[in-house]
Amino acid sequence: MATTTPGRPRSFDVDAVVDGALDLFWAQGYRETSTRDLERALEVGQSSLYNTFGSKRDLLLRALDRYEANVKDDLLVHLEPKGGLRAVDTFLAALAEWIIASDLRGCLVVSLMSAGDGDPVIDERVSEYRAGIRRALLGAMDGTAPAAEVAGRAEALVAACFGVQAIARSSDPAEVRAIVAGIRSVVAAWG
Repeated sequence: MATTTPGRPRSFDVDAVVDGALDLFWAQGYRETSTRDLERALEVGQSSLYNTFGSKRDLLLRALDRYEANVKDDLLVHLEPKGGLRAVDTFLAALAEWIIASDLRGCLVVSLMSAGDGDPVIDERVSEYRAGIRRALLGAMDGTAPAAEVAGRAEALVAACFGVQAIARSSDPAEVRAIVAGIRSVVAAWG
C-alpha cells in the first residue's frame, strides 16, 4: 500500500540538487558551505532541503555517493584486477587529466579528511574511500611482486594520489602533470 506525504509536490530535480551540492562542497569545502550557501546555489529552500535530504551532512553523503561513483567510472575502471603496472600507469595518467578537468579542485575526500570535525559517519566514509582505492591498487598489482612488497607499493600510491590532489588546489596543470609523471616513473621502475 502506497503512502503519500502531505504538502506540495517536490518542485526540483533531486539529482540536479545532489550534483549542485557536490560542486559546492567540492569547491568550497564541507565546513565552509553553509545551508544558506546551498539554498542560494541550488535555488531550493532550506525546508525543502531538510525535508528531502534530512541535514547538511546527509546531503553531503548523497553528494559523496555521486563523487565516488564518478571516481569509480572515470578512474578506478583502469585498475582492472591483475592488470599489472600498465594498469596502474594508465590510472595515474587518467588521474592527472581528471584533476585538471575538475578545475584543480583536488579531491573532495581529501578536503573531508580535515573537515569532518570528528563526525564518525564522515570519518568512516573517508576511511572506506581510501580503503577502496587501496583495494583497487592491490588488485591491479596482484602478482607483480611479493605480497608484502605489493602492499607497500599500494600504500605509497594511495599517499601519492591523495598528495597530488591536495597540492592541486594551489597548483597549475603543468605542475600536476609533472608530479604525476614523477609518480609514473617510480611505478615504471618497479617493472
